[in-house]
Amino acid sequence: MIKINYAHTYLCGHLNTKKRAEEVLGSDARWQRQVLDEKQYREACNYYYESFVDSLVETGQYNLRGVYSGTAHLVMELNLPCWLQHSRFREDWALTLCSLHLFFLPYQICLFAIEIDEKVDCQSDGLTLAHSLLREVNSYDTFRAEGKMKEYLDGIQPLLDVCRVTDRYGRTVNEPRYSDLVYTGNKLKAFQIVGANRLSDELLYELGTMSPIGCVDNHAHGLSPSQSYYEAVMAQNSVSAFRNWKALALFDSFTVLGLLDKPEDWKWWRDSYFRFIYIHALYQKTQLFMVNNRFRSKTADGKCEGLLQQMKDQEHWYAFSNISYNFLPQLIYKSIDTGLEIASEREQLHHYLVQEAERQDMLGERRIGKLIVALTVLTVFSALYDGTSLVCDTFGIQSDTPSYRWVAGSLLGVVVLIFQVWGIWAYCNRRKKTDL
Repeated sequence: MIKINYAHTYLCGHLNTKKRAEEVLGSDARWQRQVLDEKQYREACNYYYESFVDSLVETGQYNLRGVYSGTAHLVMELNLPCWLQHSRFREDWALTLCSLHLFFLPYQICLFAIEIDEKVDCQSDGLTLAHSLLREVNSYDTFRAEGKMKEYLDGIQPLLDVCRVTDRYGRTVNEPRYSDLVYTGNKLKAFQIVGANRLSDELLYELGTMSPIGCVDNHAHGLSPSQSYYEAVMAQNSVSAFRNWKALALFDSFTVLGLLDKPEDWKWWRDSYFRFIYIHALYQKTQLFMVNNRFRSKTADGKCEGLLQQMKDQEHWYAFSNISYNFLPQLIYKSIDTGLEIASEREQLHHYLVQEAERQDMLGERRIGKLIVALTVLTVFSALYDGTSLVCDTFGIQSDTPSYRWVAGSLLGVVVLIFQVWGIWAYCNRRKKTDL
């Protein structure tokens, strides 16, 4: 019998907003800015590289400038009891909406996290169903119309308010929708911390994929994974350093399952690994996705130079190979990087960058070629004028006479004949090379 002793989750996404932290703070007093004091900053730098910490937090002593300017973390504490309704629940599913988080990062990217807490000894099958429902943002309108998840939907309303666009008179220009919570993607990502009475790969897989509990071993179940797929996922995407926990890093979720049952036992996962490692990785993924998308679309026309510089800055300031002095954060960092497929996204971007560099070189060569042609034509006409004047002066021919025009036309004909012969010769050489 599976017993859940602790379940804490962050539902994350990319918010569709262009607002800065100052605007959000001024619109709702419940948002509080998270600024690290000197002691907190130094404590974080004891575990993570200083440059890595600088990329994610504000401090009271250091003013962020350059690429890190605008970086901010806002929190709204709620502690709101909520209930979810679904026919598969034995009774309404209870959870606590703990708080809302906003992470403002460079290039007008705003990530958010909805922090929730489930009651002790909740049903494991209900846990996966609840998280699956909460991630389906495109179904929120239906849930609202059916009167389901009312407390939860009311609780996350401040996130929609951040997406609201108003004119200078404070009037709403466009009404935000729940789809604004997934500006890039179609589901919320989940960072799940689950403490249970037993540790197994099957349970970890089911929690990570939010599948019905027991489906791995029940081969008749419609969601039971094939053996090859299951083994590949657990081999490539799981990470563990100690016997009392194991984590699974997937594209849409990061799940850690452990035998720890007290909230303080999970402090590092909440305050450090989620706050620093997962948010940093999610920002990289979001930024790379957006730039790749712009390269694929016509909106990149005329803006490639700016995009190239933006990615150079991004590579320099955010693409860390190592983030920590300790092995465990580094291990978790690499597993999340693998799960989010950041390396493949960056590889695809580099492919576009190479293509763009080649295109810029071709455009440069064409410009130079056009310039050379223009200079050649100018030189030919200048030489033609000088040659005509020299011949006419030698034979005493006056300008603006038929004889003068005849000499100029004859010399022009000679020049045209030379270009034709040269063109035929070049064409024959190309044909010979092609035939060989």
